[in-house]
Amino acid sequence: MHQVIFSNKKLPLLLETGFYQASSPFFHVNRTAEFHDLIFVTQGVIFVTEDGQDYAVRPGELLFLKAGVNHWGRYEIPRGTIWYYVHFLLDQKVQDDDAGSKNYRLLPKRMQGLADSALEKELAQIVQSFHQSDEEILWQINTDFWCFLNHLTQWGKKRKQITLSDKICDFLSKKDGEPFDSSLLEKEFCLSYKRLAAVFKCQKNQTMQEFHTSVRIQKAIRLLRTSLLNISEIADKCGYEDSLYFSRVFKKVTGKSPSEFRRLPEGY
Repeated sequence: MHQVIFSNKKLPLLLETGFYQASSPFFHVNRTAEFHDLIFVTQGVIFVTEDGQDYAVRPGELLFLKAGVNHWGRYEIPRGTIWYYVHFLLDQKVQDDDAGSKNYRLLPKRMQGLADSALEKELAQIVQSFHQSDEEILWQINTDFWCFLNHLTQWGKKRKQITLSDKICDFLSKKDGEPFDSSLLEKEFCLSYKRLAAVFKCQKNQTMQEFHTSVRIQKAIRLLRTSLLNISEIADKCGYEDSLYFSRVFKKVTGKSPSEFRRLPEGY
């Protein structure tokens, strides 16, 4: 099957990444590459033959093509097909016999059912980051890709993968009585706010401020339902010094002012 092996001793090296849509039908190039090739399809189908084995990679599916093994296009890839690709190098000293040792893992040859998954979002972020000029992000990119490969090997296992964004959610949930503070996040996670914001947005599809606001508003709803505190007191307990601003935020999130919400029946 020509599966790819990676290790915890050396980071992968990204050579090129991309996100393309076929403007016309074409056949996959015939080559024996010196690099490994990851293909992830979001629309249409990629047909590729590796060492005589035919593969049809459809939406939500991922395939690895191994370095040093000939692959080519036996069948035509249709117009409109959209896919991600990543060309990368791994430790060239790794042998097939190493796959079972504790320092090496065998990547799945192909995976299915990844459409709109956390893995797809993680890959999309890596591809996007690779083409940015931010030196801090580029310095981190090979580490991010190693983490992505590791996540692939853990996908589907019963234990839940605790992501950085999960940890951020837990941290912000405990700050439901305080204003949003980016410096606290940087201190807690030892990463720049820009980096934390990018990871969180990719994994949770919302900003950290939006998540924190929702946490604070949920606390306000509980207090409106279960206490006799007035609006100003509730605003204060949720970290809002200005009760008028709190009311505007509350209405933007719920569609009702705090006083209107308090008068609604319990089941609302």
